[in-house]
Amino acid sequence: LLFGFLNIRSVVRKGAAVRDVIVDSRLDLLVLTETWLKSTDHQAVTKDMLPPDYEVSHYFRPADGGGVAVVHRIGLQVSTVTMSSVSDLSSFECLTVKIGGKRRINVAAVYRTPSSSSHGTHVTQFCRELSLFLDELLALPGEPFLAGDFNCPSAAGTPAVDPRLVELLGSRLLHQHVER
Repeated sequence: LLFGFLNIRSVVRKGAAVRDVIVDSRLDLLVLTETWLKSTDHQAVTKDMLPPDYEVSHYFRPADGGGVAVVHRIGLQVSTVTMSSVSDLSSFECLTVKIGGKRRINVAAVYRTPSSSSHGTHVTQFCRELSLFLDELLALPGEPFLAGDFNCPSAAGTPAVDPRLVELLGSRLLHQHVER
């Protein structure tokens, strides 16, 4: 399977570009963060980004901005997974889907607003909530796949990832593949 990720910063008026990325890269699944879509937006906005034989699952942020989506090929047997820990989250948004078949994969799309934002929270709170979420995700049958924008740069101002996030992922035997 070929997976992709984009922090799109509003998919509105970028649908054709998203569709081209999916088609040109031959992606089976694409995680999008900061979709900036609302449940009241016209379906044409969503349909514009979908190649033929693809569909999308959304998590819409109740306020402006944010939101995550998972675009996938229809033949993948994708369904949304209800995570009980999500109801208590205030530091990040997420959507979890499972890909069925011979080998189940649990895909979690995560977006954390930067601490500097009016919607942002402290990294300590994010790590605490992410820890609970990861415990639930890792308890599901199948393999985990976590993709998103955690907005956790090192406090030292270097391009490194915050050591608290690195430690949390390491404690769950997960690895951060993006270093900045």
